[in-house]
Amino acid sequence: MTKHKNYFVDFPKFISPKPVYVGNSDAIMAYGYGTVNIEIKVNIKWEWHQLTEVWYISRNLFSISQTLKKGFKFQASKDECFLLRDDRVRMKGVRTVHGSYALQMCVLYPEVSAEVCVAPAEQSLQ
Repeated sequence: MTKHKNYFVDFPKFISPKPVYVGNSDAIMAYGYGTVNIEIKVNIKWEWHQLTEVWYISRNLFSISQTLKKGFKFQASKDECFLLRDDRVRMKGVRTVHGSYALQMCVLYPEVSAEVCVAPAEQSLQ
């Protein structure tokens, strides 16, 4: 999930916003989803990948539970975490001073970003 409109290669908008519930049970509204091109550092090599069904919300979040539904396994220690598929490390995170994990990845900006337009319901034309 990301708050950056310019990351999306494509962007179908939801008919109406959908709530995303985070760890403290707060709801963040999602307005659509799309594909984001990324590079992931695996060992010492950067690999190109696509994240699909990335939801557009007001914060950057990575959903472990959604990744597990796609066939990945999650492992964590006090210093790092790993996402594995087919017994191969596909993504690594390093623990930050605040206790969360920072994923070793970077976004590849598309040459032409998808158009993302969101208006509050009271400003909608429909």
